[in-house]
Amino acid sequence: MLDYQMRAIDCIRDSAEKSKTTHQEFMERICHPFNVDVNMLVGNVLCKPITINFHPDRLSNNMTTIIDNLIQQGVYQGQFQTGTTNGGKSAYIGGDRFVWEQRLFNNSYPQETLERPKYGALNLLMYVDGASARFGSSFLR
Repeated sequence: MLDYQMRAIDCIRDSAEKSKTTHQEFMERICHPFNVDVNMLVGNVLCKPITINFHPDRLSNNMTTIIDNLIQQGVYQGQFQTGTTNGGKSAYIGGDRFVWEQRLFNNSYPQETLERPKYGALNLLMYVDGASARFGSSFLR
């Protein structure tokens, strides 16, 4: 793993650690009236898979389908690298998503890198087509 990726992970961990007590208290206030054990609830949530949905037949910016790129490269490429999206189209250096991610990850990613976070969704309800079928008919788990 690259140094900036480790810094981004550390940034997320630090942020989560700082707000852990506040979030724990919030969860206890919500769960208490229903006699729900917060630790059991969190444990049940954490054992669910994260899925990354994608459209395998979409063309990447190299005019090859996403699935063919995945097979050839053996790596799932993010929106900054492929130029494909089913959401906002601001994944370029200087775009809204770029600025948002720089803020979110405390400028951990170098300004010029296209190696950015890849996003998935928690498949809490165990949908057979992944947690975010809107973002693609196929998914990685």
